[in-house]
Amino acid sequence: MCKNIIIYSFLKQFRNKSALETIREIRKIRGIFGLFRGFWVTFNRDTLANGAYFMTYYVLKEFSKENMKLNSSFLFLLTHGFSGGVAGAVCWIFIHPFDTIKTIIQVNDMNAPTLKIRDVYMTLTYNKGIISGFYNLYRGGFPSLCYLVLSSAIFFIFYEKFKQKFNFI
Repeated sequence: MCKNIIIYSFLKQFRNKSALETIREIRKIRGIFGLFRGFWVTFNRDTLANGAYFMTYYVLKEFSKENMKLNSSFLFLLTHGFSGGVAGAVCWIFIHPFDTIKTIIQVNDMNAPTLKIRDVYMTLTYNKGIISGFYNLYRGGFPSLCYLVLSSAIFFIFYEKFKQKFNFI
């Protein structure tokens, strides 16, 4: 089964349709549960990624607090920016393979049987060697990595400044 997975273009089936028409079409073909296609992959992705994201940030932040005095604004920005950026990179390591698998599951033809996470994973990584298999899971991810690192660094700098300004714990 996993060698014969064919990914059809989802766009051809729903081109020039509104969101409501698309929902009706999915419900007609797959039933009400067709609207939740890819839910468990997304759930697993978000659970792992958010746990790793905040854990990495707080561990790095506490480590830098113990080893540096954060009395200058430059060190404040550097510490929280670096901690947020690394947290974003760690989060991306967890998110991107799940996003790749989720996209393949969701884009699969509506009339074909629902793909299983394991089948998609095995198709992407099976008999291609370790390097090539992991390349398929992370292919095209560099722009999203850059975005996530930068946005996480900026987010945590503003988050810590906001906490500091309004005396939140």
